[in-house]
Amino acid sequence: MENTYEYIVEVEVKKNPIKSDEINTIVYTVKAKSEWQARMKASDLCAEQFGHNPYYTEVIDWELI
Repeated sequence: MENTYEYIVEVEVKKNPIKSDEINTIVYTVKAKSEWQARMKASDLCAEQFGHNPYYTEVIDWELI
């Protein structure tokens, strides 16, 4: 049985990459079995919210659930 963790992932995303280089920082909390999976889930959430992938992702905290 694999453990599931709750990750807090910080994502840097360009608000509108065509018009500006302004970067926003967003924090997502996701449930995943690995850090890689957590980053992918946060990237997917970012893509849904902004219409494109993030510039950078970083796991800033995690907890076994």
